[in-house]
Amino acid sequence: MVDRLFFLHNPKAGGTSVMSALRKLFDYQHQCPRIEDDAFEHAIHRGRYGAYRGYRFYGGHYGRDIYRAIGAGAPCVTNFRQPVERILSLYRYFRHSVDLDAAQLATPRYAAVRLAKTLSLDDFATCDEPAITLHTADHHFRQLTGSGWSPTVEGSLTDAIALIDTMPWFFVCETPQASMLWARRVFGGAIDTVPRLNETGATAQAAAADLGSRARTVLEERNQRDQTLYQHAVGLLFRATTPIARRA
Repeated sequence: MVDRLFFLHNPKAGGTSVMSALRKLFDYQHQCPRIEDDAFEHAIHRGRYGAYRGYRFYGGHYGRDIYRAIGAGAPCVTNFRQPVERILSLYRYFRHSVDLDAAQLATPRYAAVRLAKTLSLDDFATCDEPAITLHTADHHFRQLTGSGWSPTVEGSLTDAIALIDTMPWFFVCETPQASMLWARRVFGGAIDTVPRLNETGATAQAAAADLGSRARTVLEERNQRDQTLYQHAVGLLFRATTPIARRA
C-alpha cells in the first residue's frame, strides 16, 4: 500500500475512472481538494500552490509544475491513451456533453468548447486557435514536463520519459485488463477494478469515422511527442505484465 500518491490526470483517457479507484486508497481527509481544472484556473494560481501542501493524495488535471511544488517525493502516476483517439473523444465530449449557457460559452475560458460545438470534426482538429491547440497539440507531453494548461514547452522528451520510468504504475486506456493486472500487483489488491465513468455515448463515438485523412495527418504531426510517450508506456506495461517465462 502506498503512503502518498500524485495522479497526473490526462484528460479523456479514462482518468475519471482511474481517479475514482485511486481515491479509495486514502481516507477522505487525506485527499487534496481540487486545485485547478483548466487554463483559466492555472493562470489564477500563477505557480502559487503552497496552500495545498500536506495531503497524501493529489489527483486532477495537474502538471509537473504542481507536482514539483507540493508533491515532490511522492510516487507519481498518470494515464495514457492513443493521442488522436484522445482528441476525438475530447471533441465529442465538448460538443455533446459539456452543458453551458450562452453567456458562459461567450467567455474566453470556454472558447474550445464553443468552437467544438460550432466547428466540424476536421475543422476542430486542424484549427490553429490557441484555445484549441492547448488541447490538441502534445498536451500530455506538456503536462508531464510543465503544465498541459500552458503552451510553453518546459522540458524535453527525455525528461518526460524519465518521469514515466519512475512511475510505480499507470493506466493505458486501450489495455484496461493489463493495466488492472499490474495495479493489483502494485497496490496489493487494494484496487481490483476501475469503474467506467465519464464516457461519451455510442452515437457520439461513431463520429470518429468522419475524421478526414488530412485532419488525421495534422493531429499526428502535432502529437508526435505524445505518441512517443504513449508507445513507451505501452512497452513498459507489456513488460510489467508479461511473465518472465514468456519473455524468454
